[in-house]
Amino acid sequence: MPYVEERVSAVETDIKEIRSDIASIKDDQEKMRGDIASIRTDQKKMRDDITSLKEGQEEMRGDIASLKDGQEEMRGDIASLKKGQASMELKLNRAVGDIAELKAGQVEIRDLLARVVGRLEGVSG
Repeated sequence: MPYVEERVSAVETDIKEIRSDIASIKDDQEKMRGDIASIRTDQKKMRDDITSLKEGQEEMRGDIASLKDGQEEMRGDIASLKKGQASMELKLNRAVGDIAELKAGQVEIRDLLARVVGRLEGVSG
């Protein structure tokens, strides 16, 4: 019966190994459950972050639209300023012309006055 005892002993050893393997599998399974829970937590955080990013993106779109509106307003202001500048240049050119006419008139008056004074001096002298 030594053969049967050897076989029983071998089966008992195999059963112990199987039990050990099962215990190891259960431990690994528990670790995997913990890892899955951690992954789910990370996944939820990522979803929350994505939601937050989408909200920020919408806010940025609003800000960009506001900036575009401001840019259009500034373009209108610049066009108005250019128009005003052109008008001021025309007025300045008119003023320069008027000043030139005044200088010419002043020279004529000076010359006329000099002739009048010269004639008066000639009459009285």
